[in-house]
Parts: sequence; C-alpha cells; structure tokens
Amino acid sequence: MRTHPVDRDRFRVFLVRNTLASLLGYYLAVNIVLAFLCASIVTFLNFESIDIHLWETYHKTFFGFLSLLFGGNANPVLESLVGYHPVYLVLLACSVLLPGLLLGAIVFKVTTPTKKLAVFSKKLELNTSEHALEARFYLATSLQVFDLSVKVFVKFYKKTDGSGNTREFPLSSFELPIDPCHCIPQPFSFVPTLVKIPITIAEKGLGLAQAEHPLTLVCGENSFEKIYVKGHEIAPHTDDFCDLYIVVSGEIPSLQTKLNESEVFDVLTQGRSRKSSSFDAKYDRRGKKYVISKWENF
Repeated sequence: MRTHPVDRDRFRVFLVRNTLASLLGYYLAVNIVLAFLCASIVTFLNFESIDIHLWETYHKTFFGFLSLLFGGNANPVLESLVGYHPVYLVLLACSVLLPGLLLGAIVFKVTTPTKKLAVFSKKLELNTSEHALEARFYLATSLQVFDLSVKVFVKFYKKTDGSGNTREFPLSSFELPIDPCHCIPQPFSFVPTLVKIPITIAEKGLGLAQAEHPLTLVCGENSFEKIYVKGHEIAPHTDDFCDLYIVVSGEIPSLQTKLNESEVFDVLTQGRSRKSSSFDAKYDRRGKKYVISKWENF
C-alpha cells in the first residue's frame, strides 16, 4: 500500500537545489561507488582462486571497471574471472545511462533559471503615514520583462480560537488586495520597486472592529508586539505565526518563458515598526536608465 504524502518531483527539485559542481561531484561519486561494489563482488566470487594475489586482483578489477564507466575499453586480463561478464554488461549500460543523465542535468541547469531573478530586500518596514508595510525588490536580469504584476498572500497558523478550543483548520491563507499600481507594463531592470501592503495600525488597547480587519499590527518600539489576522491574535514566542508571501510575475519574451518569483516574510520576526534610510534613484535620459545610489540602504 502506498504511504502518503507522495513527492513526485524529487529529481527536478534535486537538480534545482544543487550547483553544476555538486552534480558533477555526485556523478563521480556514483561511478566510484559502482566500480567499488562491482570489483568487490567479482573479487569475492574468485576469492579461492586468487587468495595469494587478492589485493592485486582487486586493484586491477576496480580500476578496470572505473575505466569502463568512463568510456574505456575492457581489460582482457579480467575476462577469465568468474562473474566478470554479467558485471561487465551492467557497467556497460551504466556507462551510457549515467553520462546521459549528467548531460540532461547540465542542459536543464543552463536553460532553466534556478537563481532568483527578483531580488528582495530583507527589510519589511512600517509606513505609519500610509498605513502600509513596505517591501522592496529589483529585477536581477538585463532581459526585458513585460507585464510585471505583484500579488500578496497571507498565510497564518492559529492553533486555538478565542475560547481556547482547537481550531479545525489551524492553517489558513488568503490573498491581500494591494493597489493596482503594482502592475507595471514595462519595468526597468536593476531598479528597486516598492511594494506597499495595506494594513491597520492599532494601539495596545485594540478594539474588536480593528481586530476584524484582514491584517492589523500592534506596534512596539522597534517591532510588532502582536498581529491580528481576521480577528485571530498572533503573538510572539508561540507556535502561531503569520507569513507574507510576495509573488512577482511577468513575461520574458526573449526566452519564451514566464517570470515567477516569490519571497516569504515572517511578519513578527522580520517586520520593523521604524523606517530606515532610503536609497536615491535618478533617471538618466541620455543613457535611458535609472542611476541608483545608496544601495547599502536597499
């Protein structure tokens, strides 16, 4: 019987999470382990006949099999050993399949963007005058992106309700509407974009009407003391949490592909109730590009 959950995308996830150097290292390691195991099996099957020359035979067998896996020719000296021919056929098949898998992995890594093309600042700051949380990102590609859009989702976990009873579905999520101005038909690359996430700011004596808003923050000196998500209190130092997912989407016609990037912010641990210094952006009409200074404030 199949056990759940089932992960049906392990191989592609493995390729995405590992660099080309790591994949090459795994390829070499698999070949060495295969040669080691096959040499051990053949040596064991011929143990009685080669008792005196055990290490010498194992050494020749191991390097003979390793050479075979990397496209070398068979060693005629080893053909008289018991069990050599079945192992030879297995290794011959592996010498074709493994390089094919490596080549496919290289093509996948080269043609699929595995690094984020939308680079987010780690800052999530409160703008009290506009009642908004502010996050920033820029497009880290020289390719032209079209129809850039931004969506914000709230994902929160609240184990118990107001009466102390365990909630039937403690993990919930919903989309938080933001201003349509975050849809940019033709954005500039390497220029920070500001995302304003509407929230309600409350004092410590919070009224029920404020708590029912989608996202309400109770501010402390530098951070947020509490968060209310649709009336559910999310407090620090508990198992409860509230995450903001910012999803950036767009079209990259030159690659015939789509841009889909996301960033997750833990509001309680990453949110700041004070704004830090900003960066400066100036448009150069001659160069037809933005010049950004004070990147350290990004």
